[in-house]
Amino acid sequence: MPEEETTKLIAAAKLCGSSIRWWWRLHPVMVDQVDEFAKRLESQGLDGSQVRQATELPLFALLRAADINVAHSSTVIREAADLGVPSVVTSDYGAELHSALIGRGIALHATDERAIGAAIRTLAGRERSDTAAAQADRRLLHGVIDTTFPAPPSAMQRRGATA
Repeated sequence: MPEEETTKLIAAAKLCGSSIRWWWRLHPVMVDQVDEFAKRLESQGLDGSQVRQATELPLFALLRAADINVAHSSTVIREAADLGVPSVVTSDYGAELHSALIGRGIALHATDERAIGAAIRTLAGRERSDTAAAQADRRLLHGVIDTTFPAPPSAMQRRGATA
């Protein structure tokens, strides 16, 4: 992905704040850059501790537990839709490829960091239309993911403060 795409996603994550938990997954051809990317996120004040796990775990497991998928143009956007996960498409090229999903409201098109952040917040506020079985599956998978990827410590915990 072009550097400007990575830069705008990092900026969007920062704009979303700590209320949105990001799982950063690198494309399989970039697996050798996991540590470098995690350090880059940390240098930007973001949590990079999950990059390796999110990159190495099977994609379907992450998608089934995700609330939103964010991608430039990847076919992951279609796979996410099949699992009932909406996407934010961050490029005009991706919007062309996935125009049917955008037309049906399953994906939103947003190409700059502010629009991406707004799209994420919009999708996060939507009620899911899953069946009871799909909701049960998601709860189970969220439990697995939460066990595998514990929430990052709060700022107070990082400073050693206690509540």
